[in-house]
Amino acid sequence: GRTKEFLMYDSYSFHRSGNDLNNFFPRVFTAFSKIFKRCNIETIAAEAGVGFIGGEKSFEFLVPSEDGDNVVVGCKNGHYRANRDIAMGSKKHIGGDPLSMEKVETPCCVTMDKLSQYLNIDKHRLAKSVVYFTPAGLVMAVVPGDHEVGKEKLSRYLKAPVLRLATNNELAVAGLVPGYLSPVGNTDNIRIIADDTVVKSANLVFGANEENFHFINVNHGRDYEISEITDISLTNKDSSCLFCGAPLQEVQAIEVGHVFKLGDHYSRVMNLVFHDDKDRTAFPHMGCYGIGLGRLMDVIVEKNHDDKGIIWPPHLAPFKVFLMAIGKSLSVKKLVEELHEELGDRALYDDRDDSPGVKFKDADLIGIPLRVVVSARHLSEGMVEIQERKNGKITLVSWEKVKETIDLLIGKE
Repeated sequence: GRTKEFLMYDSYSFHRSGNDLNNFFPRVFTAFSKIFKRCNIETIAAEAGVGFIGGEKSFEFLVPSEDGDNVVVGCKNGHYRANRDIAMGSKKHIGGDPLSMEKVETPCCVTMDKLSQYLNIDKHRLAKSVVYFTPAGLVMAVVPGDHEVGKEKLSRYLKAPVLRLATNNELAVAGLVPGYLSPVGNTDNIRIIADDTVVKSANLVFGANEENFHFINVNHGRDYEISEITDISLTNKDSSCLFCGAPLQEVQAIEVGHVFKLGDHYSRVMNLVFHDDKDRTAFPHMGCYGIGLGRLMDVIVEKNHDDKGIIWPPHLAPFKVFLMAIGKSLSVKKLVEELHEELGDRALYDDRDDSPGVKFKDADLIGIPLRVVVSARHLSEGMVEIQERKNGKITLVSWEKVKETIDLLIGKE
């Protein structure tokens, strides 16, 4: 889903108020949809995280692909769609009467899989504690054992980026034991954010913050206290739509566009101001709109190719015609050069000394819509060969009608 070269086409808008930005935003949204449709690709729009760029809200345009590095979560009934980084769904908490907390030995159980197998209980009965390094210091995130921490959700809550996992040295300084991390008994040493499902569930298994030991039957309010509680876990295969209850489905996709409502964050940072109608100083609200040109090209090729190479849609092709000659006849060379001059930058003229077979293969590989071949054999009859890359159809046309036929074939696309 990533190209080696990253080239982004960005545009920005400035507005007198948040309402003005909200009114303008759908126009850009519609324009992006038209651009991608014109590129012969079907995109899906999904709410996404703002990441390091920041701002109030963002939406991605994505193309479903097995090679995609994004996951879009959506309701099968069409009521909801979002990037998995920030997607919300219903989560099941575990009820029951609190049992007595016990400390049990769990040798080498440093992952949820190993702990679940050793204790012979499902992962949703485990609590997973992960510590991250942020600009404000270390933060512990606690989620159900069958979920992953949503770093974008956590960043949104913290209003600061989650930079990386804490190192073992950083954990040691904070008095924490890797593999057995726990909020139990450590609420004063580190900032802790708990997923809402964790604190609502009874009798969970937590790390004991001691190597080779865990606590079982841990209950919030009795055995530990966490005041910062919110949704910080990613959805999983058991999550369902909050609007209709239907199962949430996941689709891999490649991001080709991203639009942001930045609000007045950057205006304030840069002290960019204007005077309103009442001569009051105000900060403009900004929008940011980007298309990844390399990714877009990658997706266009992925959706328009065969086993021989690319099949460029004519309106996107770098050239309309791949022009070549067969034979060393001076008359053939003269005519093909004249045709090249007439076609101008619409044609790529292959004047290499390679064999016709090599040129045919390269023409298919680079995928220019039409291949025009001038040869002594066909010229003896006053004809030129034109092949359509999309379907392989070959047409022989008279020399006088070559340009007319090219215009007709390109135009019908």
